[in-house]
Amino acid sequence: MARLHYLLGWGLALFTGMAASQGSFTVTPLRVDIAPKATGGVIEVINTSAGTMTVQAQQRAWVQINGSDGQEDTRDLILSPAVFALKPGEKQVVRIALRGAPDARRERAYRLLVSELPNPQVSSTPVQSGFRIALRMDLPVFVAPLQPASSEPSYTFEPATSRLHVRNAGTAHIRFTDFKVMQAGRTVAELPVFTVLPGGERTFELPRERVAAGEVRVQAQSNAGPVDAVLAAKR
Repeated sequence: MARLHYLLGWGLALFTGMAASQGSFTVTPLRVDIAPKATGGVIEVINTSAGTMTVQAQQRAWVQINGSDGQEDTRDLILSPAVFALKPGEKQVVRIALRGAPDARRERAYRLLVSELPNPQVSSTPVQSGFRIALRMDLPVFVAPLQPASSEPSYTFEPATSRLHVRNAGTAHIRFTDFKVMQAGRTVAELPVFTVLPGGERTFELPRERVAAGEVRVQAQSNAGPVDAVLAAKR
């Protein structure tokens, strides 16, 4: 299983002369897949710091609106435990279960936020008191539908805006890696790893100075297999 060691996260502003303190933890696996007939999934959180920390697990619905990733409030999942304390070297198993039944046809997608809750520290010497960096990890959770699901990606290029649209009309997500946009035999853009949800869309603005009018070619790897498509310019 993949293991990612997060040493840095979001924090408060840095001020000159203040001491910084931080913890660290690991989470494995880095994504959760819940099968249609499974009771749920699990992650394991391990405190790799030298001090005790309090960790919180939260759920969000993963959505894609106007070509971008987003998150919305949800109570579809049951997280147990949702808040827990870890001593140095201690580990905790967090169980993730679906509150209701899976969707019949379409895969559901969520984000699992695992965060360190900063512990207030009282100091008798204000000059020595420091800020606290709170760690946070954002993991994908996929709940498979009752029926077999597959992705159905499509690609559109708009030369007037230099925008590339990647859509998924299927019932399962598709995750792209090594995504390249090519024109006239040269690479004009390389996109970071991204996922398109069922019925979702991701939009990317390509560098206008590198893209000309006319067709483009996209090549990538994905969890559904290699991609190699020539796109006629949409006008």
